[in-house]
Amino acid sequence: MNEELRSAAEELETSKEELQSINEELTTVNQELKVKIEEVSLSSDNLRNLMNSTNIATLFLDRSLRVNLFTPIARELFNLIASDYGRPLTDITHRLDYHQLADDAQLVLSSLQPLEREVSTTEGRAFILRILPYRTGDDRINGLVLTFVDITQRKAAEANLLKNEEQFRLFVMTSSDSLFKMSPDWTIMYSLQGLDFLADTQQPSRSWLEQYIPPADQASVQTTLQAALAQKTPLELEHRIILRDGTIGWTFLRAIPLLDERGTITEWFGAASDITSRKQAEEALKASDQRKDEFLALLAHELRNPMATLSNALTLLETTGGTDAGLPLEAILPMMSREVSYLVRMVDDLLDVSRINLNHIELQRQRLELAPLVDQVQQAVRPLMEGAGQQLRVEWPESPLYVEGDAVRLIQVLRNLVGNAIKFSPAGSVIGLFLDRAGQQARLRIVDAGIGLAEGELVRIFSLFAQVNSSHARSQGGLGLGLTLVQYLVTLHGGRVEAYSPGLGQGSEFIVYLPLVD
Repeated sequence: MNEELRSAAEELETSKEELQSINEELTTVNQELKVKIEEVSLSSDNLRNLMNSTNIATLFLDRSLRVNLFTPIARELFNLIASDYGRPLTDITHRLDYHQLADDAQLVLSSLQPLEREVSTTEGRAFILRILPYRTGDDRINGLVLTFVDITQRKAAEANLLKNEEQFRLFVMTSSDSLFKMSPDWTIMYSLQGLDFLADTQQPSRSWLEQYIPPADQASVQTTLQAALAQKTPLELEHRIILRDGTIGWTFLRAIPLLDERGTITEWFGAASDITSRKQAEEALKASDQRKDEFLALLAHELRNPMATLSNALTLLETTGGTDAGLPLEAILPMMSREVSYLVRMVDDLLDVSRINLNHIELQRQRLELAPLVDQVQQAVRPLMEGAGQQLRVEWPESPLYVEGDAVRLIQVLRNLVGNAIKFSPAGSVIGLFLDRAGQQARLRIVDAGIGLAEGELVRIFSLFAQVNSSHARSQGGLGLGLTLVQYLVTLHGGRVEAYSPGLGQGSEFIVYLPLVD
């Protein structure tokens, strides 16, 4: 009996030791579990705070597209409440202007390929939607993660930037006729907006120099470019250019180098303006100044000759009293009268030109029949023609032609034109003065067989101070004002004047058109 009790006691002691060992193991496991619980609690707190603090609307869905978790801000896009955990995505309403959300979610779940879209709400807010597979640590797919990044402010900034860029582009376009970008060394033109001034270039081109710069100007343009490249300074250049239609024009370009942080040129940005009209106006002004200088020299010459004649005649009269048998008073007075008449005519022409420039010529308008005016001109110029050994052929229609105009000025027009014909036609020639009707206009034609006109002079001769390029014409004197006066006076009457000539030495024809009245 004692042996049994002793054996039982030993078993009990062994069991006690085992229980103590198990208790120690349980205490250790409890401590480890407590640490794990604290870690899980910390992770849960971190996740909860992260979910509450993030400004990104996020949805976690299971494989059945049921809601597992969502960030608080997601409530602004989806009408979510705490009891919505486990609800299918298709049962939840949202404020997105985007109706294929469930279809795209199912597509990502089946393809396992992330998807990104730009979506907007019905209130006009913009978001970047990303749908990604939810992968576990052992790379199993447990559902999806949907994130919505608010880009409303970014979109507004982009729109404002585009607006500012468009305003800047329009500002540059209004101050220039073309925009361009060049490579750092100006060997490649990246782009060119010609704006109907130059031919556009959308693709990089190395042939821009040959395409846009006339061959004779390429070397000088290159020299100026190299200087700007060496100094890394803005470039300003005025040069000839090949326009869109292939003609030669002028441009003023301004280009600035864009530098990086090391001061290296990365590209050039420039604008060019079409100054063709300005250059043409400058050339015309230079030509006008030259004609004016030539006119002043001619005026001095034309005034000197009659003044010298008058001066010599007066000296002779003072010394001889008109009793010199070689040049009696009867010969001196007509000569002086002729020279004074010539001076008066020149002064009258100068006064008329001054009135033209000041717009002070006024017409004394009345209803006029043209045939009597033509007859008056015929009578006035006949002595001149007889002295030149010429004949005047005059024709007018039987039916009267009436215009509203100034008789004195119209006679001045015809006398100037007939006078030119007399001056530039040879002796023995016939000059025609013809009046007829052309539609609703009266037509006056002055035809001669004189020195004629070169093709380039048919328009120029009506310019102020213009002279026919002929030694014969220069020898006949005159200030080159007559045809300018003719054109101005005819225009004042509502008409026009035209000049025609087969060529030098083949005569001329001047035609005056005047509107008829009943």
